[in-house]
Amino acid sequence: MGGEAVDGAGARDTVMRAPNLEAFVPHVEVVELDCGHRIQQELPEETTRLILAGLQRQEAALGS
Repeated sequence: MGGEAVDGAGARDTVMRAPNLEAFVPHVEVVELDCGHRIQQELPEETTRLILAGLQRQEAALGS
């Protein structure tokens, strides 16, 4: 598969992001937002925009 995955992380999150995420998720794009662990509740519009943009890039990469 040639698509990308998007991993959103809060800059103030107390849960550490996997340091080797890129080794397990091909084409991952890590996005850090200015919030805590609950990114969907804290920044819903920004989270939705980033998810939709990632899905559009994945769809374009797959040629759909």
